[in-house]
Amino acid sequence: MKFNFINRDISLLYFYNILLEKAANCGLSFFERVRFLAFYSENIEEFTHFRINRYLNKKHEIYDKIVNEINQQHNNQDIVLKEIFKNNDLISLRENWNVDDKKFVREIYKDNLESSIFKLNNNNADLNILDNQIYICVGFLENSIYKHQILGSNLLSKERFIKSQHHYFYLIEEIIEENIDRIFPNRVIKEIQVFRMIRNFNISYRKEKENSIEVVKKGISNRKQSNFTIGFYESRMSRKMLDFIIDCMNISYKRLVSSNKFQKLGDILKIDAGAINQKVIGKSLKIYKDNIYEEIENGDIFIQYPKYSFNSLIQYIEDIIKDKEVSEIYITWYRFNKNSRIKELLLQAVNNNIKVNIVIELKAKMEEERNLEAYEELKNSGINIILTPNTLKVHAKMLLIVKMMNSRKRYYSYISTGNFNEKTSQAYIDYALLTSNQAIGKEVYQLFQEIVDKRVSYAYQYLLVSPYNMKAKLLENIYSEISNLRSGGEAKIFAIMNGLQDKSIITALYEASLAGVKIDIIVRGMCRLVPNKPYSANIRLRRRVSNYLEHERLYYFKNKGNPRVYIGSADWMTKKLTKRLEILVPILDNSIISNIEKDIINEYNNDSELHRI
Repeated sequence: MKFNFINRDISLLYFYNILLEKAANCGLSFFERVRFLAFYSENIEEFTHFRINRYLNKKHEIYDKIVNEINQQHNNQDIVLKEIFKNNDLISLRENWNVDDKKFVREIYKDNLESSIFKLNNNNADLNILDNQIYICVGFLENSIYKHQILGSNLLSKERFIKSQHHYFYLIEEIIEENIDRIFPNRVIKEIQVFRMIRNFNISYRKEKENSIEVVKKGISNRKQSNFTIGFYESRMSRKMLDFIIDCMNISYKRLVSSNKFQKLGDILKIDAGAINQKVIGKSLKIYKDNIYEEIENGDIFIQYPKYSFNSLIQYIEDIIKDKEVSEIYITWYRFNKNSRIKELLLQAVNNNIKVNIVIELKAKMEEERNLEAYEELKNSGINIILTPNTLKVHAKMLLIVKMMNSRKRYYSYISTGNFNEKTSQAYIDYALLTSNQAIGKEVYQLFQEIVDKRVSYAYQYLLVSPYNMKAKLLENIYSEISNLRSGGEAKIFAIMNGLQDKSIITALYEASLAGVKIDIIVRGMCRLVPNKPYSANIRLRRRVSNYLEHERLYYFKNKGNPRVYIGSADWMTKKLTKRLEILVPILDNSIISNIEKDIINEYNNDSELHRI
């Protein structure tokens, strides 16, 4: 039988559309709707930075579908945007300004903005345009001659909003527009529109022997002059001005998407992401009460964020670094938070004579500059910095504590679906396991040693580690469910993930469905599995988009009533199963498995927020 697969990029755009649908929901609060708009904007920006480039310079029908879908989504975004910001106490748009607002922004411009304004040379504007930066194009008459001029602001590359005297915010580009007469005195202003250009952000890491620091630095530098993948322009822009931008940017019309004046909606969260998130999420619980070692020795601890406070993990690390028996700390770091409390604690640990080892992934997408800055900051701090090879990206989320007790090492492992990032923990759903299981701890320790030594020689009995044994073990579990069903045993697969793309895994799921195995899959983003076909009749495929960003990965196999359950960093994506270092840890505590069945699987089965795909 021939199996079908959805194009991965089109499937991502389907997910982005759900974010817009959530933002359009009038039943949600203003802040909830703003967050969904911000999530949509951030996702579409990442998509245009990394995924569109593969279709450029080709006659590809998928590219046309992608651009058409993005155009339609931006039209829908504009409708939602106008409705949401019609009456709000967060952002004041220029069209709603009164006399006092206009007086205030005239003063603000002179004091804070005037010196930041610059004009681009029209002859080489494309070479100086910064990626994803807001620019203003002005059309005017000078001595009866129609001219265009592109304006930028050095302040716009750092900030987007200025706070008013009434505690709401103005867009900087609208303040500039209100003062355009000061920039072009004695001209007749005909048109003022905003636009931005997106550059290709892909970096090649193919040469294994190259220095990873230099590769990342070179890649970041090359981005400044890389080709444009797409551009966004204000929908009211005249064709005359649009033709001018096409000529200046050396880009074809088909690569441009019309949009609202208020672009880069993800910047909204920069106003006060903590305050906005707190209004949506509320308070969280602690992971443990008093003595973490007593509690963890009595049984594994399963953690659900943001139900449980990320501050409890910080408290755990604070307690650890005071423990004189702790000899070593190992941690993987994929996304650094700029003002990280965890980083401060690790520096304190060094002062407490604890050997600290940090695996920094310089190749983390969209985080290269920040992680490189962290490396430069920490390299002379006494922390042992471990950089990953160019050909392998470490995406696993692990924290290992090594204690010396009676001259023997004892391991405490923390394995998570999410990053060690205080900011994202406020908005992401993630799972983690805190365990004193020594068999698991020894394997986590061994994995860290292999990352340090850049070698692989260890056979993992408990951990599923890609690109080594994970894919084979997952396929083995899927096919075991088929065998279990045929032999009269209980069979069921339940999975939560960010993306489902690997053809081998999907094919195995199709075969399990044909055999009669009931399969429940909740996927957030990319999904190539085709539902509602004869070969997928027993697969219920859904998306859940809640007030949090779904980031968890959980895999459950019924296994004749003796469930095998895993959590960790890996999605069922080819690159994550074969080209990255990912980890899944088994849940061995039966009480935790029972709680997962009751609190997670049953909850998802009854969740009205789920979208059937």
